[in-house]
Amino acid sequence: MMRLFVFIVLLIAPIVSFSQSFTGGLKLGFDISQVDGDRRGGYSAIFPTGSLYAQTSFGDEQRASLALGVSYIRKGSKEIKKDEYGDITSIFAIRLQYIELPLTFSWQMNKFKIPRLVDYTFKNKFCLEAGVSYAYLMKAEVNEGQGFLAPDKAFFNYDCGIHFGLKYYIGEHFFLNYRFSYTFFFLPIRKHPGGQVYRLNRGVYNNVMIFTVGWEI
Repeated sequence: MMRLFVFIVLLIAPIVSFSQSFTGGLKLGFDISQVDGDRRGGYSAIFPTGSLYAQTSFGDEQRASLALGVSYIRKGSKEIKKDEYGDITSIFAIRLQYIELPLTFSWQMNKFKIPRLVDYTFKNKFCLEAGVSYAYLMKAEVNEGQGFLAPDKAFFNYDCGIHFGLKYYIGEHFFLNYRFSYTFFFLPIRKHPGGQVYRLNRGVYNNVMIFTVGWEI
């Protein structure tokens, strides 16, 4: 999968070479996460995250852009059960630390229009995002009530996913960013305990929502 990611980067190189502007930036924030397939539901795990990126714009109006970033991100899940008296009866948590390389295409929206219903012009820059990412697993830990330990069943050392997002500028250099990320269905982060496969469900998957504040040069 890393080879595929490198191929994609090489594929977009001609676009970058004809682009007219380059920018870079920094993003800091947090993500809320769950692991689909671990039989625990809800975005109960909250982790800090941060990233650096370089971006190039292209097109006649410079509304399209491609960004390649490097991020530190934690993903995982958490479930704490309590009895009727408020005492903890069980704990389960997964904590996965990644270095991630997201490749993101952005399109700047000038207007949002639905005939006869809505005709809104954005006062500040507003962008739609879509992309792919490759993440390398640095450390995996599982807590089943005995503290965080190495998992009995190992996770794969990569997480390949897709993401979609919204980016809204609150000034010339500052912006707010929301991004939803999900592991590719055919490349789970770990197989089911018995190795079962249910059509597209081939194991467990990271399901993450990321909220950041950014500064762009």
